[in-house]
Amino acid sequence: MDFFTTFAATKQVFGSVFFMEVFVIAAWNIWKQRNNCIFNGCSPSIGSWREAFFEEANLQSTRMSVEKREIFLSLVNSLRHD
Repeated sequence: MDFFTTFAATKQVFGSVFFMEVFVIAAWNIWKQRNNCIFNGCSPSIGSWREAFFEEANLQSTRMSVEKREIFLSLVNSLRHD
């Protein structure tokens, strides 16, 4: 399976209109973790990535309408498995 087929299948299974938002926030925070390791010598960790992901998701939600923000944050919070 190529990337785009896998991506489309994942989007369908995810089952939310906010798939791209979640995907981009996740990818952006992976990139930031990478840069932090390269430029600051930090060790990457899932915990710091998750913390940054949820923080960024909350920040991004402020640009949404109140109705969409509630749905988005409910979805994001459902991803927490603390």
